[in-house]
Amino acid sequence: MYKGINFTTPDNYAAVKHLVVNKNVDFIELMVDNFLHLDPNQFLDEFGSDTPYSFHIMSSMPFDQELSDLKTLGAKIRKFVEILKPIYVSDHLAHFKTNGKFLPKTIEVDYTKKEEYIQKIALWSDILESKIYFENFPSLGPQGLGELVTT
Repeated sequence: MYKGINFTTPDNYAAVKHLVVNKNVDFIELMVDNFLHLDPNQFLDEFGSDTPYSFHIMSSMPFDQELSDLKTLGAKIRKFVEILKPIYVSDHLAHFKTNGKFLPKTIEVDYTKKEEYIQKIALWSDILESKIYFENFPSLGPQGLGELVTT
């Protein structure tokens, strides 16, 4: 079993550095959105080139985002993917907006529209030039319809 540390913001640097240096973790799961203002090479300098990474994307909203915005974000993340070569890249299978307005809570997708989501997942994966794993958002009520499973 591998142990990872969720590196959410630069404020957590000292704790993450301590765990990596002391070999208390096997990899860093980088909340990549919060680090896109940095040069990804800084991570190689700070944590060494042998430290494995994974990326979790929080703000892509691939099912609600304008294509141009998704491409802009994807180009930034792709730079991190190219340099840090993550074990995996993950994102959320959820809606953050409706009719262009942010929701107060993230909601589950409508799994009856499977093909629509599969197309958007493929597009986002192509933009990132990386395979992506999606976390299904939990049902908040009786509307829960199951999970979207693709290969």
